[in-house]
Amino acid sequence: MHPYNIIGMISIFITGLFFGIMTHMSNGLELSSAAHIANNITSFMLIGFGFETLGSEITIPGLIVSIVLDVVYLSIIVILNRKYNWFTEV
Repeated sequence: MHPYNIIGMISIFITGLFFGIMTHMSNGLELSSAAHIANNITSFMLIGFGFETLGSEITIPGLIVSIVLDVVYLSIIVILNRKYNWFTEV
């Protein structure tokens, strides 16, 4: 739905993979939905501070920031799962 250039499409694909991993790990959409919300809020905050711009032309640095944020979100989920054992069958 977003009119991105090829780098933007790669970014969206990678983010979708991370969200898919979260969905598979948790057997539900809740975590990936929460990560998507956190991703959007983070992007809007970065735009507000001048670190990103709204637009359809994604650059390599924008792709790198997106991947780093995805890794951070997934890492937080994995760490919390190991600490609290959220995703085990009851």
